[in-house]
Amino acid sequence: MSELRKGDVTFSVGKTFFAILAITFVAEFLVMAMLGMFGYNPRSVVAFLANAALLCAVIAPPLYLLVLYPIKRAYEVKQRAVPPPTASALDLDKDPMTRVLNRQAITVDLLEAVAEANRYDTRLSVAMADVDQLQRINDEYGRQAGDRVLQSVAETLVDALRMPDRVGRYAGKDFLLVLPQTTLEDASTLADRIRDSVSKTSIQSNDHTFNATISMGITQFHKGEDIEHLLSRVEQAIVEAKQQGSNLAISKGA
Repeated sequence: MSELRKGDVTFSVGKTFFAILAITFVAEFLVMAMLGMFGYNPRSVVAFLANAALLCAVIAPPLYLLVLYPIKRAYEVKQRAVPPPTASALDLDKDPMTRVLNRQAITVDLLEAVAEANRYDTRLSVAMADVDQLQRINDEYGRQAGDRVLQSVAETLVDALRMPDRVGRYAGKDFLLVLPQTTLEDASTLADRIRDSVSKTSIQSNDHTFNATISMGITQFHKGEDIEHLLSRVEQAIVEAKQQGSNLAISKGA
């Protein structure tokens, strides 16, 4: 941040203090002179109120110019001196391919959600989506097709989530969903809707059009448990979904 220029703050603290005293005395003299011209008794209540009102009106403009305006100008200079965030800085928490949160960022969000659920004893569900047979898609249609599948799944996840929900790419073909204020039943309903939407989405790549599917595991946070236990439960649910034929959403309550 650059230093302020000399003209941005005109008065030092000492000069400002004595200038305020001088303005007050001059303003009081002018106000009393004006009241005297109109025949007001300086000891009456009406004269007192009029004196106060006129004094405020006389003092306010010079005080603004003397104190507040230099502060405002100094603040504006500081704001201009701060460089705007660069695109790279804004993208540090994003997965470059899918544009959802990366593993580090979604893990931080999960930790924060767990802390809040522990503190306020609120509901929290977690889900994970695993792309089925991604290696087969890469082998059959090319690596670019596999990348397009991941992008399409990410887009479907983002579109399906509510404002407080978060989604991030947790591993190569796994996406982690953090669902605050959500019961296991509601999370399971959401997962089924997402799974169905993914399976019905046509994907185009390298002159090929095909469909992909995902397997999903869902679980609910239990107060006091750590994220290792939470994530191991949701990963086990995905394993069961794969074993039962893929394109399924399996929930595990405990």
